Amino acid sequence: MPNSNPLDLLNAYIKEHKLRHTYERERVLEFILTIDGHFTVQSVHQQMNAEQPIARGSIYNILELFEKVGIIVRHPFSGNEAQYETTARANTHHHRVCISCGAIKEFSDQKIARAIKNRTFASFEKRFHSTYIYGLCKKCQPKIKKAKK
Repeated sequence: MPNSNPLDLLNAYIKEHKLRHTYERERVLEFILTIDGHFTVQSVHQQMNAEQPIARGSIYNILELFEKVGIIVRHPFSGNEAQYETTARANTHHHRVCISCGAIKEFSDQKIARAIKNRTFASFEKRFHSTYIYGLCKKCQPKIKKAKK
């Protein structure tokens, strides 16, 4: 994979697309790289505003840019607000998503990770991956069985 340093990726994208460098982008990037888990626009806004004000709309736009650059991934979890995580972190685990209550559990599986790492595609360069398994969590299984009776 080419250079995957997030700041280098961002700077290369900005230069290629003739965008301007902003303090807010670098500040948000530094902040999200410290997060060990999923995050939302709201959570980033709340935590960053505690230090120094930043507009919520700016965070939306910045995260959209980071997604285009490949620094973060937006997860297709159900719910009102999109959840993100850094692509480096997304490569380290997979997700079990309950289709009833929306609960999300992360898990690691070396066999899955190796299979994806070793898989090559013609005319396609992998950058990162994230795996989702949808089903029913332990709490919802009895509720669904009871509802079917």
